[in-house]
Amino acid sequence: MVSPISKSAREIKQYPNSSQFPDNSNYDLVEEVFPDGSIYKGEKLNSKRHGKGKFIYSDGGVYEGDWKLGRMDGYGALYYADHSIAYEGEWKADKFEGRGILYNEKNSIDYSEKSYDLKNLDNLNNHWVKYEGSFMEDKKEGSGILFFPNGDKISGTFSGDKLSGKNCILYKKKGEVVKGEWKDNKLIKLN
Repeated sequence: MVSPISKSAREIKQYPNSSQFPDNSNYDLVEEVFPDGSIYKGEKLNSKRHGKGKFIYSDGGVYEGDWKLGRMDGYGALYYADHSIAYEGEWKADKFEGRGILYNEKNSIDYSEKSYDLKNLDNLNNHWVKYEGSFMEDKKEGSGILFFPNGDKISGTFSGDKLSGKNCILYKKKGEVVKGEWKDNKLIKLN
């Protein structure tokens, strides 16, 4: 994940402190335009993005949500340049951290009838739709569910972006349920 640029703003509009900052602290509402065309609109505290804000990347992608001391931190949503959702959930220090939903931008081909060999998830490439679950440092970490275009989904424990656990369950579109143990994205044994 690339953090918003930190170059000096070319243009800054400051708005008077409003009633949402009752103590008239060092909060400002600003609109900043950067040399590459990216824009930040939102709250700042002591000249750092802090509070609610929206960052529009020069490629058209958008982050909208909470900021803390200049970083995406709290709850927020990230959108691809085509305005489709990329991630919605919790953030810490510009990274996915906590619970969230990650959507696959490259899953644009219809694989709805395709059957997948889920014995080795490394072979899936971008043939997944979304992941709902826990994240740590931008990686799938903890409990989560990975969804596939054909309606299958796999639920289990992820470690370092890989499915690894004894009680993983694969739910097939046609009602079949497969329980097994995966390690580093590979099926070790069926339960």
